[in-house]
Amino acid sequence: LVLAGQLGWLPGGILGKLQSAGIQVTLAGYVPDEDLPALYAEATAVALPSLYEGFGMPLAEAMAVGTTVIGSTAGSLPEVVGDAGLIVEPEDTQEIAEALAWACGHQRERAVLAARGRVRAAGFSWEASGARALEVLRKVGQDTPPGLAVKW
Repeated sequence: LVLAGQLGWLPGGILGKLQSAGIQVTLAGYVPDEDLPALYAEATAVALPSLYEGFGMPLAEAMAVGTTVIGSTAGSLPEVVGDAGLIVEPEDTQEIAEALAWACGHQRERAVLAARGRVRAAGFSWEASGARALEVLRKVGQDTPPGLAVKW
């Protein structure tokens, strides 16, 4: 198990449980952006069982390289993952464990999710986001009541 990024508050309990269960844990710490695609590509799955996420860039990046993703029901993660990965309750440790175990044991199904993930991730681009934002702004401009100016 590779844990990337800064550890959260009081990680000793979970790390101790993982180690006592015989799970080898590697604490990668901060991973530079240019190294993330390789880290994601080597993973069996990338899990982000977050309690809150504004977008979920790690999952989009992992899907882009064809890695199975496990996101939570929090924030925008279900929308980011769609039908290209697994969704778990972020506070249900049993469900998270089962999703991780499933990912480790179902290579054929992971390949299906990987293909979906690549397609889904391709739709997340700055160009697409900009086009959607411009579309919303134009709609707002068209729906603006007379006498209220909208400046571009």
